[in-house]
Amino acid sequence: MLRAAFEGGDATLAITCTARDGSESTPDLSAAGRHDIATALAAVRDGRAAEDGTAWRSCTVTLIAGGGFRMEVE
Repeated sequence: MLRAAFEGGDATLAITCTARDGSESTPDLSAAGRHDIATALAAVRDGRAAEDGTAWRSCTVTLIAGGGFRMEVE
Protein backbone atom coordinates (compact mmCIF):
# COMPACT_ATOMS: atom_id res chain seq x y z
CA MET A 1 0.00 0.00 0.00
CA LEU A 2 1.29 3.46 -0.84
CA ARG A 3 -0.10 6.47 0.98
CA ALA A 4 0.51 10.07 -0.13
CA ALA A 5 -0.70 12.93 2.08
CA PHE A 6 -0.83 16.37 0.47
CA GLU A 7 -1.32 19.75 2.17
CA GLY A 8 -2.29 22.18 -0.57
CA GLY A 9 -1.48 25.47 1.11
CA ASP A 10 2.26 24.92 1.21
CA ALA A 11 2.41 21.89 -1.11
CA THR A 12 3.70 19.59 1.63
CA LEU A 13 3.83 15.96 0.52
CA ALA A 14 4.42 12.93 2.76
CA ILE A 15 4.70 9.48 1.18
CA THR A 16 4.72 6.19 3.08
CA CYS A 17 4.84 2.60 1.79
CA THR A 18 3.37 -0.20 3.91
CA ALA A 19 4.48 -3.76 3.15
CA ARG A 20 2.25 -6.82 3.55
CA ASP A 21 3.92 -7.53 6.92
CA GLY A 22 2.88 -4.09 8.19
CA SER A 23 6.35 -2.54 8.10
CA GLU A 24 6.54 1.01 6.76
CA SER A 25 9.17 2.81 4.74
CA THR A 26 9.54 6.14 3.00
CA PRO A 27 10.43 5.89 -0.70
CA ASP A 28 13.48 7.83 -1.82
CA LEU A 29 11.95 10.18 -4.40
CA SER A 30 13.76 12.95 -6.18
CA ALA A 31 12.65 16.53 -5.69
CA ALA A 32 11.31 16.45 -9.25
CA GLY A 33 9.27 13.31 -8.52
CA ARG A 34 7.81 14.85 -5.37
CA HIS A 35 7.01 18.02 -7.32
CA ASP A 36 5.26 16.02 -10.07
CA ILE A 37 3.04 14.22 -7.53
CA ALA A 38 2.18 17.46 -5.71
CA THR A 39 1.42 19.16 -9.04
CA ALA A 40 -0.91 16.31 -10.09
CA LEU A 41 -2.78 16.41 -6.76
CA ALA A 42 -3.12 20.20 -7.00
CA ALA A 43 -4.60 19.79 -10.50
CA VAL A 44 -7.18 17.32 -9.12
CA ARG A 45 -8.02 19.78 -6.33
CA ASP A 46 -8.32 22.71 -8.75
CA GLY A 47 -10.45 20.68 -11.18
CA ARG A 48 -12.84 19.76 -8.39
CA ALA A 49 -13.01 23.40 -7.29
CA ALA A 50 -13.89 24.45 -10.83
CA GLU A 51 -16.76 21.94 -10.85
CA ASP A 52 -18.41 22.73 -7.53
CA GLY A 53 -16.75 25.88 -6.18
CA THR A 54 -15.00 24.18 -3.24
CA ALA A 55 -11.34 23.28 -2.86
CA TRP A 56 -10.08 20.83 -0.28
CA ARG A 57 -7.09 21.87 1.82
CA SER A 58 -5.52 18.45 2.22
CA CYS A 59 -5.93 14.91 0.97
CA THR A 60 -4.66 11.43 1.56
CA VAL A 61 -4.47 9.08 -1.41
CA THR A 62 -4.00 5.38 -0.68
CA LEU A 63 -2.98 3.08 -3.55
CA ILE A 64 -3.86 -0.53 -2.85
CA ALA A 65 -1.84 -3.51 -4.11
CA GLY A 66 -3.66 -5.29 -6.93
CA GLY A 67 -5.31 -2.09 -8.12
CA GLY A 68 -7.59 0.57 -6.80
CA PHE A 69 -7.20 3.55 -4.57
CA ARG A 70 -8.94 5.51 -1.83
CA MET A 71 -8.86 9.31 -1.59
CA GLU A 72 -9.85 11.19 1.54
CA VAL A 73 -10.10 14.98 1.44
CA GLU A 74 -10.40 17.62 4.12
